Amino acid sequence: MFSNLQNDDEFLFYKGEIFKLFINNKTKFIQHYLPQEINDQIHLVPGAKECFPKIEFLNFYGDVNEEILIGLSEICKSIKRLELFVTKNTNSGIIKLIDAQKRLKEVYIEILNNNNNKSLENLLIKHEKNIEYLRLNKQSMTNIITYFKNLKILEVGDISQNIPWNRGRLF
Repeated sequence: MFSNLQNDDEFLFYKGEIFKLFINNKTKFIQHYLPQEINDQIHLVPGAKECFPKIEFLNFYGDVNEEILIGLSEICKSIKRLELFVTKNTNSGIIKLIDAQKRLKEVYIEILNNNNNKSLENLLIKHEKNIEYLRLNKQSMTNIITYFKNLKILEVGDISQNIPWNRGRLF
């Protein structure tokens, strides 16, 4: 559809109209997948504050625009299940979004870099009372497991390859 548009202004007009169709004060999202290359400030679209506060499931790549994540952290506070793919560094948007959550129960983290993710580990520990399900792909992050007193299910392994190097269930 967009390939037939004559210029950037026409593209932006239609893009804005599509956003208005889905992000408004009548729509209530409970789950959301943020595309990897998204740069649109969806939290600033009129109606976003009414549309996003009840999101319970969020899936995104860590290289999503930091401002979008910071904006969503101010709106979304009830995420129960988070799927995060850290491709570069853990930016402040990721930190603020996770920190803002009140009921985080399920966390899926796939780290696709070799950077130090200590700030992410410390933030997960902050939610240790609520997290019941934890899936990690980096063995280096397993040192935080002992903090999670209510953890019921733990999966550790290479998620992207589906080759577990250790998988366990805690009862």
